[in-house]
Amino acid sequence: MLITGMAFAQADVSGYTSKSTGCISGNCENDSGVYVFRNGNRYEGFFKQKEPDGKGKMIYKDGSVYEGDFAHGKMEGKGKLSYKNGNSYTGDFKNNRMNGRGIFLYSSGNQYVGDFLDDSKHGNGTFTFNDGSIYSGQFVDDIVQGKGTWRYANGDWYEGEFTNAHKNGKGIYHYQDGSSYEGDFINDIYNGRGKFVFSDSSIYLGEFRNDLFNGYGTCYYSNGDIYSGNFRDGLYSGQGTYAYNTGDRYSGTFLNNMFNGEGVYTDDNGVETITMYENGRAIGDSKVVDKTPVEPTTEIKNSGKENEEQKPSQITKVVCTFCNGKGKIYQPEVKRSRSVVKDISNGIGPRNFVTYSVMEVVKPAAYASCKFCGGNGYK
Repeated sequence: MLITGMAFAQADVSGYTSKSTGCISGNCENDSGVYVFRNGNRYEGFFKQKEPDGKGKMIYKDGSVYEGDFAHGKMEGKGKLSYKNGNSYTGDFKNNRMNGRGIFLYSSGNQYVGDFLDDSKHGNGTFTFNDGSIYSGQFVDDIVQGKGTWRYANGDWYEGEFTNAHKNGKGIYHYQDGSSYEGDFINDIYNGRGKFVFSDSSIYLGEFRNDLFNGYGTCYYSNGDIYSGNFRDGLYSGQGTYAYNTGDRYSGTFLNNMFNGEGVYTDDNGVETITMYENGRAIGDSKVVDKTPVEPTTEIKNSGKENEEQKPSQITKVVCTFCNGKGKIYQPEVKRSRSVVKDISNGIGPRNFVTYSVMEVVKPAAYASCKFCGGNGYK
């Protein structure tokens, strides 16, 4: 945004006598007049000691026009500079450059209002784009740099740190649907630690890489479910625990949001079912572990004689009526609705996520040891 061809190094007007250049009307020494420079620029206004000084108008050879204050032959004070291409600046000038506060209007419809330093946007300002987007914040050498707020035309907005016009450092990105990300950014991408709040009020806390949940994190779903464990590219992958709002839970390995490998399902009574999974499907037999203490099945009868060795008495075995002597009780399969995360951005623009539910078998049908007889089939 530098101004070219607008310096007045030859501002002293003495010695010019040509009819086409020099002072063509008025007093060009200490009053008002019209002066044409050798480079083709034309000045109309007040002079002091043979230099433009005071109010005046400079028409440049390239078609640009400045109208405003001059001092010692330079633009100094308030003024308006209009470019041939339709751009214009209105505001403060110092030492022949835009310095201070001003408004820069682009022919494209963009607009900047704020601080300038040596013809560059520098300091605090607001840049309004022709699509309706607005950035308000800090600038350094004509570049968005530092802290600011960027409101996008689609209704999203970001507040935080910028480097070279990119989101870098700490910040919050708000989506128009109500979801948001707060945390670390690297070149506009979620990278590091962060918090994602979904539009349904579910919350993810944990690690991000390349805009996705990657590493260890915890999802607190709006229905009360909680997943804590490892993620890869936004999906449950690796070791994790999913706690259902019903009080039961699954702990084991996941792959792409599915049970994969050995896992333990614990119901709300504390009964554990160990199952091997492959891509969400149970393979082989499950093992049910009931940790309820088993009562002894033998009794000791006292002979009534002290210091005599006591021996177990003969006990008649009675078939357990709960398992019919099998020692095992059949338990049907258990299905649960589990929440998972889905990326809805399709790789276009900032990532955004939603939650949805999948129905799955968390406990396959299996036989459990009878806790009434201790698994031996007899009382």
